[in-house]
Amino acid sequence: MPAVSLQERGHSQRNCETKIAEWGGRIVAIYYEVETGAARYEQRGTGTRLAGFDIPIPRAGGLHELVADATRIPRRFNRVICESISRLARNSAVAFTLEDEFRAAGVSLHCAGEPFEESFGSIVLRHLNVGLARGYLFNLKKAPRQGSETATRHGWHMGGIPYTGTG
Repeated sequence: MPAVSLQERGHSQRNCETKIAEWGGRIVAIYYEVETGAARYEQRGTGTRLAGFDIPIPRAGGLHELVADATRIPRRFNRVICESISRLARNSAVAFTLEDEFRAAGVSLHCAGEPFEESFGSIVLRHLNVGLARGYLFNLKKAPRQGSETATRHGWHMGGIPYTGTG
């Protein structure tokens, strides 16, 4: 069972390698992006946030290359694994669109922390995990702003040039 992995390097990659080995497969390529998983699909992998940086990352490509390779015949792989669905996308529309595109191409999507076989429970768990990733992103955006506002109201200096509002 050849598979590819989409995730960060380090412990995420080891978790995917371990899970694939338990399933009797091997990873044949690694795809990952260094941009946000919250972006819309068409905005992913554009590299605009990395312009001017030379970051040597050994990979087969990003999300768009993964989808293109999944639809090629013959395919090098029949499964995609990521550590968690949040590593693929924190945007539910993107996560489910990708899952559908892989399925249409005959490639299954797996997460290391979810059951291997598809069942009623695993489908519900995937939807729950996508919702949790979306909620986490919402809080991640909201909490720092609230913390800064609270600290400013207390008169604490948050760094940079203080804004006094007096012009």
